Amino acid sequence: MSHIATNSIERLEELAAWHRANANHAGSLWVWDARLRAAEDLERQAAVLRAQLERHRANGSDDQIVPINASARATVKLVPDAILKIYPDAPHGLAETHRDKLNADLEELCRS
Repeated sequence: MSHIATNSIERLEELAAWHRANANHAGSLWVWDARLRAAEDLERQAAVLRAQLERHRANGSDDQIVPINASARATVKLVPDAILKIYPDAPHGLAETHRDKLNADLEELCRS
């Protein structure tokens, strides 16, 4: 999972935890309820984002270490609604060699 995507999920979960923890210090029932609703919404957003990212598979077409047919294409057949993004001429370790493109694609996936 991309650093950007992981950080987004972690940030949503941190904000939800903050709202839950501070709901107990609310001065009124309305504030308590609003903070718990905010926490639930943030947790739901984190779960949806995590589910989207778990379906996403990325592989380089020139991966000599773990060939695409033995890994990504096989995994996509097993995961319902999986999304396979193949990066032309990308080697094994495309998260390092094609970091900018991969992160841009994951950010777009997170926004959708």
